[in-house]
Amino acid sequence: MYSRPVRSTVHRNSRIRHVLPKHTLYILRVLSEEMTTRFRAAVRTHCSTSEGDQDEVRRAVASAAAEAHNGGISAEQFVIWVKRVWDEIMDEGTLANDPDPAHTREVVISSAIKAYYVQ
Repeated sequence: MYSRPVRSTVHRNSRIRHVLPKHTLYILRVLSEEMTTRFRAAVRTHCSTSEGDQDEVRRAVASAAAEAHNGGISAEQFVIWVKRVWDEIMDEGTLANDPDPAHTREVVISSAIKAYYVQ
C-alpha cells in the first residue's frame, strides 16, 4: 500500500490512533470548512471577472492566515492547504476565464505566506 515504512502515531487533536506514514500527518491539520468555502469563493470571484476582486482575495487570505496561525498550524501546513484548495478549484474548471492561472496561483501563495508571517 505505501512505499515507505508505516509507523503508528497519535494525532495531537484526536484520541483516535492513526496508522499513517509520517509524511502524511499534515493532512490531518486543516482550516475550518467555513474558511475553506470563503477562500474558494474569493478565488473563484477573482478569477472569473476581467478586473478580479483583489480586496476580497486579500481579506480571505488574511483571514485564513490568521486562523491558521492562531490554530497552531505551521506555515508549511498552511501553504499546503492553500495549494490543495487551489488544485480543487482548478479541478472544478471554474478558473477558465483566468488568462494566466499559474501566475495567479503564485500570487495567491505568495500573499498567503506574507499574511501568515504578519500575524
